[in-house]
This record gives sequence, C-alpha cells and structure tokens, in this order.
Amino acid sequence: MVPDDIIVITVAPIGPPSPGSWTSGEKTTALNAIATLNAQKLEEHAGVNPAGLAAGKTFIRNPANNGWVIGLPPGLARIEQDGTTKITDVSAINAKNGLIVTDDGSGEAGLAPNYGSAANTIAQGNHVHSGVELYRAQFAATGVLSSGSRTLYSANVVPPAGIDWVMEAQVFVQARNNINNGTFNLGIRIGASGAYPEELHEYLTVGGVPNMCEVETSRPFVGGGSIAITVRAVWASGDPVDLRAGRVIVRAWPRR
Repeated sequence: MVPDDIIVITVAPIGPPSPGSWTSGEKTTALNAIATLNAQKLEEHAGVNPAGLAAGKTFIRNPANNGWVIGLPPGLARIEQDGTTKITDVSAINAKNGLIVTDDGSGEAGLAPNYGSAANTIAQGNHVHSGVELYRAQFAATGVLSSGSRTLYSANVVPPAGIDWVMEAQVFVQARNNINNGTFNLGIRIGASGAYPEELHEYLTVGGVPNMCEVETSRPFVGGGSIAITVRAVWASGDPVDLRAGRVIVRAWPRR
C-alpha cells in the first residue's frame, strides 16, 4: 500500500439501534468490528474498475452499474481534431476571435458566432460584400504605332488581404489614323502570362476620326499580395495608328 492510495475503512455503527437497546450479541459484533478495522484500497471494492488509472485521472461514478470507472476529473476535457488529441486536461474554454459567450440566465453558458462585418467577426450566409474600385489611373498619348507592339501602361495593384476576389480590369484608349484605314490590337492582362492569358481585341482606325477603344478582362485572385496590370497595343495592318491618351480602372468583387 502506497501513501497516495485511497483507503476505505468500514466500522460498526455508533450507538445502539433505535428503538431498543443493544443485545448481548449485537454488542459483541460491534466491538469485534471496531477492534478489527477493515482497511481496503478503493480499487479493491466491488464495482470499482482500476483499469486506466494514471496521473491526472480519478474515479468517476458510473451510473450504469452504480460502480466507479477511471476518467478525467469533472470540469476537465480533451480536445480532439480529426481523431488527433490537440489539448488535454482543459480546465477553461476561452471565446476567441469570431465567438462570443452567451448566458441564458440559468447559470449555463454557451458559445455563439460573433456576426458582423468588422475584423474578427463572422459573416452570415446572407451577408453581401460590395465590389470595390481598387485603382484608377491615366496614361498619356504614346504617338504613332506602325509595327510591333508597345506597352501603354503597367502597374501593380494590391487587393485587400483575407478575401478571395474576382479582379476586373478595363482599359480605354483613343486611337485614330492620320490618312487611310488601319487596324491594331488592344490588349490587357491581369497577372503574368500563364493560366490567364491576355485579353486582346482588334480595332479599326479611320483616317482623321477618333475611335475610343475599350477592352476588359477578369480573373480570380486571393488577396494578400500584389498583382500586375499590363496594357499594350499591337500593330496589325494598314496605315500607322496614332495612340492618344487613355485610362485604366481596376475593380475587385468578393467571391463570397
């Protein structure tokens, strides 16, 4: 028997039964019980299963058979995720970001989502995020284009972090032809070349008549970094095209 064993000592009842008084035989039985105290470990009693007894655990009442089993002390718990124990012997649960503690007035508390649109809150299923204009810029005239390609505008845009976006970029540029007709391609790209190619449209320019050309493109993007926006013109056929001033607009639409 070790010092931290739980000991159960059984003794005779104190005093005579009521009503009446001790008989000679009852006195002898009581005296014998007191003289021979019955000391046992708790785990030696019927209905007590000591299997699994270890540091940090104790005996817990088993209502199924009015016995005792081994478990964590009341008030403690074990947190598991996907079958793997993350935290053991939890003595308190704190409501962190996105959660609040509710009290129904009866002394019972619960955890509930902290709905809202600010940081550290949870958006409801019917919550709507509005689109946002991230960037608007103008670029100057670049002059006559008679062959090859020319970059009209290039910049990096940084969407807000924490939300998946659909990025939308538009370019508007005025083009004209000084003498006869000509054609050129106006293109815009979001990000580097690869899975989302450049959006390229062909336009006709007529001698002396301004033509407002416009192209737009879109792609999904995860906020948290910058993304390049590139606009270029590619000469196609006919007489040279005179490329005048233009502008670029970048918008973002939440994907949830």
